[in-house]
Amino acid sequence: MKKLSIFVIAMLLFISCKAQNIIPPDPITEIIPIENYLNYWENEIEIPDNAYIKDVNNLLNKYIGTWSGTYNNKTYEFFIQKITRESDIRPLIFDELVIRYRITASDNTILEDTSNLPDSSPFIVNGWYITNNNRVYVLNYVGEEAECGQEGNIFIEVSPTNLNQMKLFLQPTGDIILLEDCPLGEAQQLLPINSIVLDKQ
Repeated sequence: MKKLSIFVIAMLLFISCKAQNIIPPDPITEIIPIENYLNYWENEIEIPDNAYIKDVNNLLNKYIGTWSGTYNNKTYEFFIQKITRESDIRPLIFDELVIRYRITASDNTILEDTSNLPDSSPFIVNGWYITNNNRVYVLNYVGEEAECGQEGNIFIEVSPTNLNQMKLFLQPTGDIILLEDCPLGEAQQLLPINSIVLDKQ
């Protein structure tokens, strides 16, 4: 239960952030490499005010760019940027990736397109943490039918042998869906729930 509470607090912290590139506060009390953030979260170590969770070792740079691939006869384009955010809850900033995307059917019909949405949109995929082996980056995803199951975590991993190839998949959160909110049942997932291989453009 305690882990769940910490998870909820962490999610609120990251979701309720100003979504533009900012100038780090002065003075910064502590710089925490992004690869250490998961250790703070898992071990319930408090992050001090005015800390900067920073990509000091440029671990996020390999993800930046436009990536595309096909899955279930659909073409997926993912537009990945690195930005710096500031928390609205407490004085804290962090570097993270954000993802916009476009999904196109085989007949060229655009099924979903978040490529022109502002950073403040809830439908922009926001970064969360990088795993302890520094290979997989995890982001939070919310779709237009989040109350009916279109939400979860996106996992991305650039191939260690080919920096122009990346795997991506969505792990839905599996929350309880209420019939009054979703009379048609669970919403179809638009993002790949099995691994898709993407090529850097």
